[in-house]
Amino acid sequence: MKLAYWYPESTFSAWSISAGAVDALCRMGHDVWSCGIVPGTKGLEPGKYPSARDLEAMDGIIISCPEHIGKYLSDLYPNWSSIRVPKAAWLAETVRREDYGQLNLDAIKRLADVIFTPAVQDEEFGFSFLPFGIDIGVFRPDPVVERDIDVCFIGLMYPKRQLYLDRIKPYLADIELKMGNIEIKENGKPHARKTVLAYADMLRRIKVFVNLPTLSQLIVTKIYETAACGACMITSIVKGAGNRNHEFVGDPVRLYDDEQPAQLVDMVKSLLHNSSERERLSRRSSDIMSAKHDIQSRLQTILGALR
Repeated sequence: MKLAYWYPESTFSAWSISAGAVDALCRMGHDVWSCGIVPGTKGLEPGKYPSARDLEAMDGIIISCPEHIGKYLSDLYPNWSSIRVPKAAWLAETVRREDYGQLNLDAIKRLADVIFTPAVQDEEFGFSFLPFGIDIGVFRPDPVVERDIDVCFIGLMYPKRQLYLDRIKPYLADIELKMGNIEIKENGKPHARKTVLAYADMLRRIKVFVNLPTLSQLIVTKIYETAACGACMITSIVKGAGNRNHEFVGDPVRLYDDEQPAQLVDMVKSLLHNSSERERLSRRSSDIMSAKHDIQSRLQTILGALR
């Protein structure tokens, strides 16, 4: 198929739903126009994106993260709705989130004929459930790499996470929870491909990954990525209706209640002291992720909706 794939071009956008999805579509044999939009851009680069006529010649249009880039599409194509090509969108956030309240659903629904959501509870808004996937060519174990980092979190430290970290510190005692983020720059600009490769290399060195509580009520991409690289993943329980999301990551992912700090610490200690259990979970995690959560299978679902 001849496709246009729109996504936020940023190291803060998960690889498998941005440039990694373009790679996957190309591997699947499709002709893809990669339409990355740098968030915060004042003026979009001339000639980088297809014209309305170019889009009319496509077999389909896919919009990743429409809640983040929809406004740019409206600016680029004032007559977006008149482009009579099948369009599908795939949300990156939950409709409801504690920091922004609720997404503008009307604006999102105007962008595409069918909209997929990675949060099962958001089916109530007429969206089709499609959990995140991963580029298993990037996120995979490497038996040669030594797991020399005991406990770690990699990601953004927004206020909710910092407050939780401050809360659990008294319980950690002799456990060193390492914190960090990764961004590789080239010529002063973030380089998404080099960043994701460095990130995956780091995940392969971790024994236990503690995923701090998130704002979005879903199973975030970090969980799939970490499990695919064979680190033992411990993540917080998604409360409320979103709890059904946990069915889609399998039993190797351990869940903690963020209202019980001692429980998390006990889980971490248990895994650190039991190397055979860590190895079992590591193998099972990577096997399940590669078998059930490859981004290509997710994209095939979206393509089926375009045909």
